[in-house]
Amino acid sequence: MPEELELRSRVWPTSVDDVRTGWPRYRSAWEEAISRAARLPAADHTASVEGEWSFVQTLRHLVFATDKWFTVPVGAGSFHPAGLPNSGSADFGWPGVDPAAELDFDAAVHAWRERADRLQDHLDTITSADLATEVEVLENGSAEVHDCIGVVFEEHFQHLRYALRDLDRLDAGRRP
Repeated sequence: MPEELELRSRVWPTSVDDVRTGWPRYRSAWEEAISRAARLPAADHTASVEGEWSFVQTLRHLVFATDKWFTVPVGAGSFHPAGLPNSGSADFGWPGVDPAAELDFDAAVHAWRERADRLQDHLDTITSADLATEVEVLENGSAEVHDCIGVVFEEHFQHLRYALRDLDRLDAGRRP
């Protein structure tokens, strides 16, 4: 619980220090969750728990969210084909996203880590002026960079809570 509160407190960064210290904490928490998921049987990586996204789908969604809010508008990159939009955005027609893409656990982890590295590289050199810069976010319009980064942090925070809940349920299902 203390870790969750600490992560929650970093969701909406407003300074260079906030973004530089916040992202490594989210990334570390996700790396722990990935390590935990890696110990599960392969079938559990793509298993839905009570109709929710599987662990692989969650990683794919984080790739998409990072692309929507950072890679494309801030980093001038493109969408990863395996990104998974939320249901309310699925019909938007995201350039380069393949809604039918299927990834195994290793490929999903690789895609997420690549996006996490790209974000970290950018945050290592970001300035206060950069944080206040306005960018255009597909489907959402104009936003300041610090808000875009805040959405990426929020997505990682909220989906980590869901992923850990589902990992707990998968673990409980194997106990006698």
